[in-house]
Amino acid sequence: MRAGATAPQTLSSEVSEKGLPARSGRMSTRPGLQLTLRADCGKIQILTDGADEVRYVVLSGPDSRINGAAALALQDLALTANSTPRGAVLTIRARTKADCRADLIYEIHVPHRYDLDVALQAGDIITQEIDGLIALSTGGGEIRAARVGAGSPGIKGSADLPFVARLATAGGNIFVGDVAGGLRASTGGGLISAGDVHGSAVLRTGGGDIRLGHVFGSVRFASAGGNISAKRVDGSLWADTAGGRVEIGDSVKRPAARKAYTEEPTQERDAGIRGILSGPQEEMPVDTDLAGFTDLARVLDAFLWGGIRVDPTEQQRRLLISVAPVYPEVAQLAGIEGDVTLRILVIRDGTVGDVSPIAGPPVLARAGMRAVEQWRYLPARVQGYPVDVITTVTLAFRLR
Repeated sequence: MRAGATAPQTLSSEVSEKGLPARSGRMSTRPGLQLTLRADCGKIQILTDGADEVRYVVLSGPDSRINGAAALALQDLALTANSTPRGAVLTIRARTKADCRADLIYEIHVPHRYDLDVALQAGDIITQEIDGLIALSTGGGEIRAARVGAGSPGIKGSADLPFVARLATAGGNIFVGDVAGGLRASTGGGLISAGDVHGSAVLRTGGGDIRLGHVFGSVRFASAGGNISAKRVDGSLWADTAGGRVEIGDSVKRPAARKAYTEEPTQERDAGIRGILSGPQEEMPVDTDLAGFTDLARVLDAFLWGGIRVDPTEQQRRLLISVAPVYPEVAQLAGIEGDVTLRILVIRDGTVGDVSPIAGPPVLARAGMRAVEQWRYLPARVQGYPVDVITTVTLAFRLR
């Protein structure tokens, strides 16, 4: 089937090379497109050895009993695959919660130059080195990604490079190699480890260490108690820990509990990148053009998180440029709709510097995040000086 067609693909039942029950199929594609994959539970392995097709095999893991039980688990999966103009769309769902087995393995072969948008309800995600943008998320499990993007280890980094890797797990470790652009990674509890990041980095962990190589852009760290270390940071640095150590190169800082450590940019080109509101700004008078900035909580927000809280309705009055979200095709096919609420950080030049989901279907939340990241606001000011703002945005996705 040609890459531009939109049609379901035929799946076959077979026995894998290792003698395990399997279901497989393939779709025509071409480099430069995207794999959109949604699955319930199991382990996803993405191999970048494909040419002009996406090939997939779903099999029971080696710990499964090779009898009727393993084969039955595969047959109870609702598996659909479509080749679209934007790339390959693969959905693998268990018909009931009882059918969802952690020992299932999804082996996906894609071209090396391909984007990945992968969401798993529970389980691990592993990818080989890939030349493209990746967004990987799991409701609980480990994420391991090899080098991401077209860069080589010797590429000259730039703080202006876009985010090319977005990794999120509700609980588990995250490992990623060198990233030829920006990196966003978050885990509810676990280690975050990355190589060199040729752009900016925004990293959060609910408990665990953060370890980085050379970061060519600005960095924003948040850890509930682990240590934070990086070989070098060229841009501005903001780190929030609950008592862990911050180590950048040979410099070691030990912030007090729930305090933030901030360092000025080391390169002139990063001088305009935001840092935390600290020092004299902590004692700002309440005379401000932001209504209601009179309570201690907002002052603490400014100190701990780098911005002050603003009511969503009030902040939307400052909206200058908005981009409507694109309704994900996979969500439309699955009949998914609803409201998405996002927490956003509007930095002092009016651009959106950070977005994180609060509520709503994950597939719709990701689409909303991509759109909101392009919004622009009239800068908020306190005593005539621009400040960072924390607020929320709610987007409605409705099927027509």
